[in-house]
Amino acid sequence: KVVAVDKENDLAIIRIISNDFKTNGSLPFSILKDNIMVGSEVFTLGYPEALSIMGKEVKFTDGKISALSGINNNKQVYQTTIPARGGNSGGAVFDQNGNIVGVLSSVRRGSDIVSYAIKSSVLTSFINTFYSDLVLTRPINLSKLPLTSKIKTLSNHVALVKIW
Repeated sequence: KVVAVDKENDLAIIRIISNDFKTNGSLPFSILKDNIMVGSEVFTLGYPEALSIMGKEVKFTDGKISALSGINNNKQVYQTTIPARGGNSGGAVFDQNGNIVGVLSSVRRGSDIVSYAIKSSVLTSFINTFYSDLVLTRPINLSKLPLTSKIKTLSNHVALVKIW
């Protein structure tokens, strides 16, 4: 069920209504309030083309922040080098500490795919409009884990959601 929509920033809050959906305890990540720098390593976990050819196993994709703005100097997004595919958009973009730094979206330009991540500051403002008492930042302890352990931990909190 759609709870809230921000069409300008391509964000939505949804409530999952399904007997098959189960949570995996408290979230092991935080949402960063501040921007990260160009060159920062980032990654996403998602289900690109999971309902067609790539299977329903969570996929890891990494890249870097390549610019602090998007098309037409849009300051609401980062440009990234993450090779986004259908099904990745809407997924969290994590920094190397396991914090959410953005929400992935992609734009096709000719034969190239340029990916953008809606900044976490935009995301938190949107969430706080509807849930002002929700704690979005808290200390986490993923920074010292190897990447493989971060992926394993965070993958338990990534869901494949099919919208009708």
